[in-house]
Amino acid sequence: ITNSVGSVTSAVAALTVSNAAPIILTNPASLTVTVGGAANFTVTADGATPLEYQWRFNGTNIAGETASSYSLASAQGSNAGNYTVVVTNNAGAITSAVAVLTVNTVAAGTATNVVISQIYGGGGFSGASYKNDFVELFNPTPNAVVVSNWSVQYASSSGTSWTPASLSGTIQPYRYYLVQLAGETAGSGTTLPIAERTNGINLSASSGKLALVTNQIALTGSNPSGSNVVVDFVGFGSANAYEGTGAAVGGNNTTSILRKNGGLTDSNSNTNDFTTAAPPTPRNSASPANPPSNPPAAVAADITALVYSASQFQFTATGTASSNYIVQALADLSSTNWISLTTNASPFSYTDSAASTFTNRFYRVIFKP
Repeated sequence: ITNSVGSVTSAVAALTVSNAAPIILTNPASLTVTVGGAANFTVTADGATPLEYQWRFNGTNIAGETASSYSLASAQGSNAGNYTVVVTNNAGAITSAVAVLTVNTVAAGTATNVVISQIYGGGGFSGASYKNDFVELFNPTPNAVVVSNWSVQYASSSGTSWTPASLSGTIQPYRYYLVQLAGETAGSGTTLPIAERTNGINLSASSGKLALVTNQIALTGSNPSGSNVVVDFVGFGSANAYEGTGAAVGGNNTTSILRKNGGLTDSNSNTNDFTTAAPPTPRNSASPANPPSNPPAAVAADITALVYSASQFQFTATGTASSNYIVQALADLSSTNWISLTTNASPFSYTDSAASTFTNRFYRVIFKP
């Protein structure tokens, strides 16, 4: 600043221009809830402030949802699908990974995946009902489930060493699958119905732990029930691991332990979900089906509007309104290892941005109960 007397210079003022585009530190997580349950999605982001948020459902903005979290107080079947959030500032924008919301429409306490439905460990003992031990599985869904490369695994009531019994084939909707196991040398009892699989594992009749696993690698530890490869877990008798607050009741030479309602009951509580059956009632794939009183329809979705553009494959799927469907892909039709890509409520559109990386890419859309 200058006048006729002289001049003076001000202190230095620093101007900082921030150009840090937003980054996502924590993506929203996928959720599974029962109809009427709460669903809460949260994102954590960083970057030059202010940060702005816009939540999306199946690619469409959700009006008014502009906070770092999004909540549904009472999720319904129509809310099932893909959720993302776009985070924006003056330097750019970023979209989160997809969080899939699955809304189970069955009544609480009803099984929604293949379960262990019956266990008998008294085979071949004096006075036994059957010559062999057995484990029975049940598929409570309207879709066939391929169990090739799965296993049933057994450990003693306090054991940490697990013995797998390999499975193969497919369990049809609402049908049973019988695994015949070892028997005592006395060989007392009746011959089991024809089993879908046989193995030499010897079960305890009164106490033990059984896991249904999506591979054939032996589990480790005394309680692997929380593992993502364990589809179902049952501790019975004096077992030190179980689902829920307590183990299922134990059996004996003339009694099996039986999942209630023909295998349809699953509240994730072994002590509540199982009872005893005397005599045991082994069921196999030829036994009558046991659908729920109001089974969901296993309706395949129609795929239309197929487009391949800019290295992306797009299609529209239409099935039972608001019902959930799983998009799956396969690179070789000689394989049965379908990979699940996403879950959406019908109708929906799907874009596979990775399609160009495959020589062949096959798709199917299956009903999710």
